[in-house]
Amino acid sequence: SPDGQWLVYRTGSGDGLDIYARHMRGDTSTVALVADPNINEQSAALSPDGKWLAYVSDESGRWEWELHVRPFPNVDDGRWQVSTAGGSEPVWAHSGRELFYKNAVDELVSSEVRTSPTFMVGQHRILFSAADYYSWPWHPQYDVTADDQRFVMLREVTAESYELVLVLNWFEELKQRVGK
Repeated sequence: SPDGQWLVYRTGSGDGLDIYARHMRGDTSTVALVADPNINEQSAALSPDGKWLAYVSDESGRWEWELHVRPFPNVDDGRWQVSTAGGSEPVWAHSGRELFYKNAVDELVSSEVRTSPTFMVGQHRILFSAADYYSWPWHPQYDVTADDQRFVMLREVTAESYELVLVLNWFEELKQRVGK
């Protein structure tokens, strides 16, 4: 968690994915956050203020996973579905006013959220296609910059697109370029 008080993690494999937490001081026993034996939950992401837990779940029963948010650490105090057409790899904006995720057709989506006085989902905007970027539904494979204006992503490459650049005598070239 942002305050260093909690460790939030996913356990399990296959059809047994659940989200748990451990307090880092005092009572360090495991706390089940979202752990239904009939539902898979994964990709836990805490909001910048540490008060909201975003996660992905297959609880809708449809093929697509969907993005949900619950209060943290009191997850039983509410639940909101954020995505409407599939959702994976949630990442909070540093401002706490947006949740980013990939939808079922590999587009990066921004959902406006309000967290006070209670959670509310606003407008959804498709930002761009993320089909050319690495994706792994269990954990986000991208991040948003500190100013919430750009993303850092890994581009998918094939063996044919690799380019090897070999620079010989690079130190001498550096000396020539800086004039020493």
